[in-house]
Amino acid sequence: NYAAANAFLDALAHHRHTHHQPATSLAWGWWGQNSEMTQHLGDADLQRIDRLGILAFTAQEGMELFDVALGAKDPVLAPAKFDFEAMRAQLEPGHMPLMFRGLLRVARPSAHGGKDGASRLMEDLAAMSAEEREGTLLDLVLRDAAAVLGFAEGDELGPETVLFDIGYDSLTAVELRNRLSALTGLRIPPGFVFEYPTPQLIVEELCALMDGTSTAAA
Repeated sequence: NYAAANAFLDALAHHRHTHHQPATSLAWGWWGQNSEMTQHLGDADLQRIDRLGILAFTAQEGMELFDVALGAKDPVLAPAKFDFEAMRAQLEPGHMPLMFRGLLRVARPSAHGGKDGASRLMEDLAAMSAEEREGTLLDLVLRDAAAVLGFAEGDELGPETVLFDIGYDSLTAVELRNRLSALTGLRIPPGFVFEYPTPQLIVEELCALMDGTSTAAA
């Protein structure tokens, strides 16, 4: 498969460099053109790529990056184009992927600053009855679950909709988990959406996390 082939090429480039032989392996970013690997992508997939801060570069930009890569000393490089502001917006506080730590600078929240949106939401939810809290969270979950797939409104989904039956995959599941974590400020496990694959189940577990009654491991 593609992953195994790419890993072999990266290892081969490293091996040749250790023996003072020329080799360069390039992990290309998003060219923005249809290919065998991208022809299956729909509008929702392309919108998700944009939200993640992965920008398409033109053929000219790609060839310029190719020339730069050939002149570099590193055996493995990743020619790519990013929107760092969009990437920062997707980051869960305190959980920056290792490969981006040298690229992104995320300011630490001030201890003297005002309350953020998650804190205000949690205070509002804490003041509600159990029924009101569940209804409010369900509206928020439906909204974000629909937005991840590129739907305009949460009305496209219902409380019992199985997300993986309507187009969710591992990437969209992680994006929804990150959205919910940023929205609530809760430490939500990485496989959250796989364990609770409907909006109703997600809401019930969010309530359990808020109450401290969840058995899920963070």
